[in-house]
Amino acid sequence: PFDLIIALKKREQSIMPFLLFDTYTGLGAGIRGNLDFDKYGELNIAAIGWTKGEWEAKVRYQKEIVDRLWLFAQSDRLYNRDEKVTLWRPQWGAEYATRSGWNAKLLFSQRELIETTMRPGVDQRFNVWKDPEIRLTSPWYGPNFSKLSFSAVHGRYQDNTYITNPWVKRYGLIADMRGNPDVSWNNFKPYYGARYTYYDYDSGVRKQKITDAWAGMRWNIGSFKFVSQYAQRWVDGDSSLTWDRYAKRRDFYQLVSFPLPIGKSWEKWDFSVAGTYSLETEQIAEVFYRLNYNKHCVTWQFWVRDKVASNEKQMGLTFFINAFPEYKIGLGSDALGSRSTGF
Repeated sequence: PFDLIIALKKREQSIMPFLLFDTYTGLGAGIRGNLDFDKYGELNIAAIGWTKGEWEAKVRYQKEIVDRLWLFAQSDRLYNRDEKVTLWRPQWGAEYATRSGWNAKLLFSQRELIETTMRPGVDQRFNVWKDPEIRLTSPWYGPNFSKLSFSAVHGRYQDNTYITNPWVKRYGLIADMRGNPDVSWNNFKPYYGARYTYYDYDSGVRKQKITDAWAGMRWNIGSFKFVSQYAQRWVDGDSSLTWDRYAKRRDFYQLVSFPLPIGKSWEKWDFSVAGTYSLETEQIAEVFYRLNYNKHCVTWQFWVRDKVASNEKQMGLTFFINAFPEYKIGLGSDALGSRSTGF
C-alpha cells in the first residue's frame, strides 16, 4: 500500500517519531534520527517530552576527518531518576577502527549518566566525569565454539552523583569468550560464554576481579520455542569508584515464545515472555513481554519491561521492515540506539 525506502547506511536515516512509557517520567512522545551533511559530517538527534513535565534530548555531531578516523561532540540532556535532577551532559573525543576489526576510542565526558545493574531488576544511575578514558578493543578470533576478544582501558574518573568524590585513575583488562558450537541434539542447541575483568585503581591501592560465566540451551517443542540459561558472577576485591562496584550474582533466565492462532492467513501474531530469577535474592527480578504482529513485509512489536525487583516499568512500540530488522525506525526505546536511563 505504500513505498518505504530503507537506507543501507545509518547516517542516511530520516527523522522518525517514537513513543515510550516510563514509571518515573510518564508517557513520552518524541523524534529521533540522523541528518547527513556529506563531507561536512553527520548529526544525530533525539528529543522527547514527558507527561510528568520533564523533557530530554540528545545531540551528537561526528565527522570522518581521515579514512576510518572520526571526531565527535555530543551533549545529552538526561534525567537522573535517582537524584531527580535533569542536567546537560557533554562529551567529546575520537574513534578509530581498522579494517581488521581493531577499535580505539578516546573519550572526555562531564556528568555522563551511567546506569549500572546492581543486581537483576535493580539499576542505579551515576554522574561520571571522564578526563579522559582510552579504550582499545580487538576483533573476535577463533572458531564458533570458542571466539575470543580482548580489551584494555585506562582512564581518570570522578563520580559526583551525590557528593564530589576525588579523582581516581583506573586501569582495566577484559577478556571475552563466546561459544556457539555447530551442534544440536534433538532440537537442543547449546551456547556459552565468559568474561574476565581486572581493574586496578590508583596503581594498586585497590583491585577488583570480576568473572562472569553463563551457559544456555535453545530448544523447541513443536511451534513453542524456549531459551534456558544459567549465569553466575564471582567478585574478588573492591572498587575505589561507586559506578563499577560489582556484586556476586546467580541468575536463571527463561524465555518462551509461541504463535497466536488469530488473524488472516497473511498475518502472523506471536507472543513471548522472558523472566530472570535471582538465586541470591530468591525472587523473580525482571520480566519482559513482547507481542509481534507481522503482515506482509512489516512487523509491529509492542513490548513491556517489568523490573519487579525495583518496581519499575517501561513499554514501547517498535515498527520495522522484515528484510531490515536492524533498522527499527518505529516507536519505542529500542529504536533510540541507546539503553541510557529514560530514553
